[in-house]
Amino acid sequence: MKTIPLVLTVLVASATGAQAQTTMQQMASAVGWSQSQETNPTESYAYTRYLLVGKSPSLQTIGNRPALAVNCIPGDGTRHGKFLNANLLAATSLKVDWVEPEEIHGMNYLPKVVVKVRTDDSKNSNVEENWAAGNDKASATIPRETLKKILESHSVSIDTKDDHGAPLPMNFDIPNASSIERSCDL
Repeated sequence: MKTIPLVLTVLVASATGAQAQTTMQQMASAVGWSQSQETNPTESYAYTRYLLVGKSPSLQTIGNRPALAVNCIPGDGTRHGKFLNANLLAATSLKVDWVEPEEIHGMNYLPKVVVKVRTDDSKNSNVEENWAAGNDKASATIPRETLKKILESHSVSIDTKDDHGAPLPMNFDIPNASSIERSCDL
């Protein structure tokens, strides 16, 4: 009886990862932010996904390009949009560290991806952060405050490591993101 929910969870996670990879491949040749309407199958709500494909010297094939994905529920004339989440889609497995939480309740550790973020080629903004690892281990959740800094910049470099510990640099040219900031209420 317990194997059925586990199988369903694995199938949903696999479908979501496959859908993100397919979307990323389709948008790989697009310039700037692409926008698509998505539906969350488990909670039955619609949201807007903004996707920006980047470059990485470590990922040479067109299907293996990193991307930034920003998801939000669009507003209407009477209410603002709602920010859901933002993710770095690395197109390869990332090195996941197990980090001790600030407040411990039992013996649990959190899976994190260590990244260095540098905006607009500034040496002063080379900040190291721990981002939550995605279930697929090929993505990481971008904190809201970091996303705001990324959207306000013209370019961003994100450095992390792949699952073998090799450096994985990623670069993104950030076009005007004012429509994303408005629709996600950032």
